[in-house]
Amino acid sequence: VKNADGIPYLMTGIAIDISKRKKLELELIDYKKAIDSAAIVSITDEKGNIIYANDKFCEISKYSAEELIGKNHNILNSGYHSKEFFQEMWQTISSGNIWKGEIKNKAKDGSEYFVESSIIPFMKEGKPYQYVSIRFDSTEKVISKQKIEDQKQFYEFILNNIPADIAVFSPDHKYLFLNPFAIKNAELRNFMIGKDDFEYCEFKGLDSSLAIERRNAFNELVANKEFVEWEDEKILDNGERHITLRKMGPIYNKEGELLLVIGYGLEITSRKIAEENVVIAKKEVEHINLNLKSLVQDATRKNLELSQTLNDSEKLATIGELASGIAHDLNTPLSSIKNGAEAVRYTIDSIFNDIIWKCSAEQISFAIKRSIENKSEGFIRGIQQMIMLKEFKAYLSENYKQLAENEISEFASAFVKARIELNETDLIATILNNSNALDLIKLIDNLQTTWKFIDSIVVSSDRAANIVNDLRSIIKNQKSLKSQINIHDNISSVLNIFDFEFKKNINIEFNVDNSCVIYGYDIRLFQLWSNIIKNAIEAMAENNGRKLLKISSIENHESIIISIENNGAKIPEDVLEKIFDKFYSSKLGANKSGLGLSIVKNIIAEHNAEIKVTSTENSTIFAIIFSKNRYE
Repeated sequence: VKNADGIPYLMTGIAIDISKRKKLELELIDYKKAIDSAAIVSITDEKGNIIYANDKFCEISKYSAEELIGKNHNILNSGYHSKEFFQEMWQTISSGNIWKGEIKNKAKDGSEYFVESSIIPFMKEGKPYQYVSIRFDSTEKVISKQKIEDQKQFYEFILNNIPADIAVFSPDHKYLFLNPFAIKNAELRNFMIGKDDFEYCEFKGLDSSLAIERRNAFNELVANKEFVEWEDEKILDNGERHITLRKMGPIYNKEGELLLVIGYGLEITSRKIAEENVVIAKKEVEHINLNLKSLVQDATRKNLELSQTLNDSEKLATIGELASGIAHDLNTPLSSIKNGAEAVRYTIDSIFNDIIWKCSAEQISFAIKRSIENKSEGFIRGIQQMIMLKEFKAYLSENYKQLAENEISEFASAFVKARIELNETDLIATILNNSNALDLIKLIDNLQTTWKFIDSIVVSSDRAANIVNDLRSIIKNQKSLKSQINIHDNISSVLNIFDFEFKKNINIEFNVDNSCVIYGYDIRLFQLWSNIIKNAIEAMAENNGRKLLKISSIENHESIIISIENNGAKIPEDVLEKIFDKFYSSKLGANKSGLGLSIVKNIIAEHNAEIKVTSTENSTIFAIIFSKNRYE
């Protein structure tokens, strides 16, 4: 305070305690450091122009702070979001509300990234004067989420297109997924998600016995922690039977808790009907056998009276032969149906329980496409297999020097087993470019094997039905019609049926020309090759060395000759003289009827052909000669 002369004569002072404010300022500085170290932070003025950007903002955007200050956030616009998206955001924050969402931005170098954003408006006199944006990098989360979604969609695509009923259940037996083969109606399929079979029966107005059966199977699975299977049979609206073989299996997490249950069903109506037809046929044969004696006596008496002894005797003899031989002929296709069905079940189990989870969505799609396009012969064995294996090892050693010797052997064996040819170089390269190449090859092989056995079941069912129809036709005195038969394809279908036997150390060389065609009876020729090949397999049973079966063709302007050679024991001369006699067998055992080669003789006669048998210490050859002149 100064006097009138301007000289200070008094001094006053005011002291204010600002320690709380200082403490608060220090805390705010600490908060800012903490946020800046963890988050992407920027501050804009009321117009949206950047007035502050922290180091993490610069780091992810690839812009320097100097380049960002004064700019609008449009500098980061990736073009991913719509105009309406940003209008809604600005409407929210300009109204004083906090906006939260995920934004896709584009950095200075053109790379794109995702951030989870919170934009907080700072208000003065009821209006925003600046905006603080706090963001976190969510790029990996978004990409992972998208990958999971893509993979989910792809697996659903695979499951939706597998030709079998597929269903996924929750631990409380509610439907989580159903493919179109399980329920064709999309509306009903969507309705069933989250529901169980009791609700399905109630919705459809059905008896709950189906739901009870399935719930019991589910409870059995949960209790025993293992797969269960059963057969479903229902009558369709058109009156036809529909039989499905169903199977359910559990999936557990690492802690042993039940996560999901996967169920699938295979349509086996044709197989079951074929089996039932066989039972009916057997009963008819048994009935014929029971009445055969009286039929023969009655026929003989009538023949004497009508003086037609020769004709009627031959007919009765044929019926007698059929009665004894029908079971013999049905054995091969029925065994094939059984083995094929078991193989399909085993292969599908292997795919779902082991292989498919090791392969990516792209690999599964690749394998399915390959298996559908490549339905090759399934009996590459013996010398042919060894030759292919040797050639594959040489090829891999020459072109993939990075592979170790044991890897070359392993890959060569897998490629040959999956019927992948050496000339498919691009396919081989594509497969070997995968880190799990062996799993991919196994998936291809298992899918191809499934197709092969399904085809074998269908073919064998047709064969069994045709045998029964032939029996009925002969009994009713109806004559089957001849047609043009490709011998290569006819024998191939037989070889596929005996594929299981060939796996037991039998080497096969199959060299029948694709163009070999004759005019004959398809099912009878099938029986011809089945009996000769089965006879050859049995002849080699006691051969402790390398078993070899050779099937080849020779065609000239006069004839087509099919040779079937095996290296079993020599057939003695006295046996050769009787080998085609009815009920004669050189083999011991109750199941040896002695009908196989007598049936062969009859089929040869039906086709105006000849058969010659030669046997030495080293091999036995059955040569079947079809004369072209006789057909013409």
